[in-house]
Amino acid sequence: MGKLINVLINKGHRQTVEREVKLACKYLKIQFKVIPLELLLEGIEKVKPVFGIDYVTVGGRKKEFPVFLGPEHQRGLSVR
Repeated sequence: MGKLINVLINKGHRQTVEREVKLACKYLKIQFKVIPLELLLEGIEKVKPVFGIDYVTVGGRKKEFPVFLGPEHQRGLSVR
């Protein structure tokens, strides 16, 4: 949850973001009878990228090559 809050912070209003995230979690728990953390993890699993772009210099020019991303890197990119 900490990384999600850090991503959502806009202009240094951490307390506002924390309050809104807590309210959203409480709403999900009461209205939909789901565990908010499980729902968040399921969403992250659905949007995480499998490939990334790696730039390699070949013959003085940069070229793009697709590369597989590790599980931790995938999770980190999906939260951003």
